[in-house]
Amino acid sequence: MEQSISSAVDVIRQRSEFHVEKLQPVVEKLEYEYGPEFSADLIEQRLGPKNARVLRLLTDYNYECVDTAISEMEKNMDRLAEAVKKIYPQHVVVSFKVPVTQ
Repeated sequence: MEQSISSAVDVIRQRSEFHVEKLQPVVEKLEYEYGPEFSADLIEQRLGPKNARVLRLLTDYNYECVDTAISEMEKNMDRLAEAVKKIYPQHVVVSFKVPVTQ
């Protein structure tokens, strides 16, 4: 679980840095030239094929790593609550439940 959380944090950091250093300057130049509305194709063209590919990969990894980390945490929530109850049987244990989504 610790590795999946660490991986998720690392990918989020990398994606954020890429956004600030590569994507945002391109978007700001396009906004200056075209105003607030322009196509995603234009962004990709200005960003260049390599950076566009890196952005897609980092975005995909972001979702995958975060989903994996959440899944790992969900698997361990009940076990953690049970372990704490055994250590502190006279105390109320705060635990988390995953909300049901529709």
